[in-house]
Amino acid sequence: MVVEAPETMKVISAHDRCDRCIAKAVYMVVFNNGDLYFCAHHFREHEDSFMEVALDIFDETDEVLVNPESLE
Repeated sequence: MVVEAPETMKVISAHDRCDRCIAKAVYMVVFNNGDLYFCAHHFREHEDSFMEVALDIFDETDEVLVNPESLE
């Protein structure tokens, strides 16, 4: 199940990075034994597996469209 975080609740910070590469994380996948962060590319690569075993999936791809200057 993919859960979109409400606008007021951001789970992924600007400093979180993909656990497979150095790209900014836009997905957080919650498992029984911990959380993993993924960029869009690596999430899509393994999405089917995540759907089978994840407790929750937080999708913050909307953050990619935010103007970085507005965050300062």
